Amino acid sequence: MTLPVPKLDTIAFEALVEEARGLIPRYAPRWTDHNLHDPGMTLIDLLAFVVDRQVYRVGFVGDSHLRAFAKLLGQPRLKGPLPARGLIWPFDQVVPLTATLSAGAAVKSERQPDVPFELARDVFISDARQLDVSLRHGARSLSLASLAGRDDAWFEIPVSAADDDAVLSLRFDRPLVPAVEPAARPVSLGIDVVPMPGVEGAEHPHRWGPLAFDYSVDGNGRLRLDPLEDDTFALARTGTVSLAIPPMAGGGSELRLRLDLGFFPIAPRLVSMRINVLPVVQYKRVPAAMIERSTGLPDQVLPLDTSALPDRDTGEDPPSIHVFDGRGDVEWEEVVDLSESAPTEQLYVREPKQIRFGNGVNGRNPPPGAQINHGPFARTLGAAGNLRAGLTFSVAGAPQTASGFGKSIAAFSGGADAWDMTDLVAAARDSAMTRQVLLSNEDLRRAALLRPGFAVARAEVLPNFSPHLPDRSVAGVRSLVAIPYRSVSVPAGAVPDIYLAALKDALAPDKVLGEQLFVIGPRYVETDLRITVLARPGADLAGLRDAVKEKVGARLADLPRDDAIEPWPFGRLLTSGEIKALVAEIDGVAAVSGCAFSVGGAPFSDDDVTLERDQIAIARNIDPDVQQTPERPR
Repeated sequence: MTLPVPKLDTIAFEALVEEARGLIPRYAPRWTDHNLHDPGMTLIDLLAFVVDRQVYRVGFVGDSHLRAFAKLLGQPRLKGPLPARGLIWPFDQVVPLTATLSAGAAVKSERQPDVPFELARDVFISDARQLDVSLRHGARSLSLASLAGRDDAWFEIPVSAADDDAVLSLRFDRPLVPAVEPAARPVSLGIDVVPMPGVEGAEHPHRWGPLAFDYSVDGNGRLRLDPLEDDTFALARTGTVSLAIPPMAGGGSELRLRLDLGFFPIAPRLVSMRINVLPVVQYKRVPAAMIERSTGLPDQVLPLDTSALPDRDTGEDPPSIHVFDGRGDVEWEEVVDLSESAPTEQLYVREPKQIRFGNGVNGRNPPPGAQINHGPFARTLGAAGNLRAGLTFSVAGAPQTASGFGKSIAAFSGGADAWDMTDLVAAARDSAMTRQVLLSNEDLRRAALLRPGFAVARAEVLPNFSPHLPDRSVAGVRSLVAIPYRSVSVPAGAVPDIYLAALKDALAPDKVLGEQLFVIGPRYVETDLRITVLARPGADLAGLRDAVKEKVGARLADLPRDDAIEPWPFGRLLTSGEIKALVAEIDGVAAVSGCAFSVGGAPFSDDDVTLERDQIAIARNIDPDVQQTPERPR
């Protein structure tokens, strides 16, 4: 419920005068002339004016007040515009030439010529032709090209400790950097992946990894390469990886992604991987130039349009101001306010369309005739840079066809316009409404599921449970049991400690003050089941057997396998009666005459299986004995 905001300025000047005039007969009955020419009425007008101003001031909420309130709610300032970013994937028929491109190289789309882009970092364009991207896993080999045209045109990259023999390989017809180059060059590798489950569009998911690569020419001497830049956050999202490739001579070359290093919470799903993919950002560079010469007058104002400067969180520097007065080129410092400045301090204030210098008392004013220059800076169009997918782009200095260098296979995103006061108030209100301590168990559970980069598939909160004292109820303690996503084909296993520790650190700032929070993995109780089923006359026994295994397996699991069947709850007693009731719901089942469990290799028994609060029952083997119901004698 929103509290009503009182309106304090609810009475006008005329109403105040009339109210005071009406009180004259009560407090001054001898005062009989209430017309405007009377000096007393003039005093009433004056007092009404003073009260009206005071009421207005009490009820007025200006921009300075709004900024102060927003700061208290976690929004300290107005934000500037943010640039859009994207990837340009090269055409297959690009002219086979090498080129060295520097960050800031101009990038333009013929469809959107008024939206300038630039290269985000230095890139060496290799003339090597990419032959294939393949995944070798034991005796199996899978080519990414073989998946073209399929709905699931991706493959999972195995990253568990048991998959040390897995190799993701990119093969080329020649070295990525030829021997004629004098030094190592930054080659850009574009990696398109299925986004990690969780919050979509997260700017900065948790970074795992790290990624590492091996590079070799003609199969000789594999060289370890660590990325210079990794926009994928260790394969958590689509982006580019920049690798410093040394010059080499020889025939074919191979670039391999090391899968035996680092840590990944889930197996990444690779869609595409190519060299020469360019990361671009929507900036327009303004070169250094002279503004004007100083007049020497106090409070001097010079025109300089800085309204589209990128937000300072982008890392882009604002324009620097230099004053050349014959003794040298001196850079003056930017401040927010000159009112507290000393007369000799060389300061200025940047306003949206101009810059302002001091008056000789509050900040120095540049001497007469001094040349005032600005340094280079960038502007951005904000949300106007968010372009659709499928546009073609040309890149200054890069080899290209008549259609350009390449195209965008995904929309450019991330561009946002500068905030005005309405945006600041809305963000502060949203921050106040959504920022909350993880007070309830549901708050804690949802926070774990929504943490970007962790891909938590299931989270359960165990109040008053400590893994160190599992048999006692401990006040002030909660345990969060977390299970990351995994493929259905991958069996359940222990959740790595590095994952649990990172999730705990991510949740720690929002936990209840003084509470002890544990983030743990589940303890699995692997169970074998023997189920005796009587089928209805005419039922398909083999199909019924499969249905029993599928339904019981979906129930005795840690992660959902069927939308209609919830996996087994933590700490719940495993009873034969519940399993029998579950199987009895299957079409074609006439009766379930028996259900026995074997835990940890113990003999089969129909006794209930007791689980502790952090334990969960999962089916290891399900052996349905499906028998045909004997026909009744006529």
